Amino acid sequence: YKDLAVIFSFYVGNEYGLFPIVPITNEVRDKIGISRNELTVLAYYNTKSLFSYSIKPFCSNKCLSKAKRLSLGEDLDSIPIYVLSSEFNRFGSVFLLYPNILHEIANTLAKDFYIIPASINELFIVPSVVDVDIDLVLEMHNKSKFNYGDGDYLSSNVYYFDSSCNEIILERLI
Repeated sequence: YKDLAVIFSFYVGNEYGLFPIVPITNEVRDKIGISRNELTVLAYYNTKSLFSYSIKPFCSNKCLSKAKRLSLGEDLDSIPIYVLSSEFNRFGSVFLLYPNILHEIANTLAKDFYIIPASINELFIVPSVVDVDIDLVLEMHNKSKFNYGDGDYLSSNVYYFDSSCNEIILERLI
């Protein structure tokens, strides 16, 4: 999707959340006898039913530890930042595939917004307001690379959600 890869997996769930157990490679997909388009459509509806989204203020104790916040930058209190993830705080990046959910968030914020993929589990949402220092946000994004393992890091790019056309735009290459 856009400049990102989409990985399909079979999941197992319990009271702690959903966990990928088997990646669906092209070989597995062929053995199942399903086309890539069919798998994409099935995954789109299945994932949407399995993962409900959660959006919280970045500074919330429930979102990030104080140590993690401080490691990302002291000036963050001046920027309205939210963390978008699933109810299980896992695989939040999947919501990039659902423009209707992003549009709902834009309506709630009453603003279009920047999307900073912090990891496969969390997206930072920064409302598009005049006084936001986007360079500070980009610096935070660069620092976030060091707080996530290689398997969790998603992208070096920043995106913009334009609610007027319900589209994600590649805003900046970092």
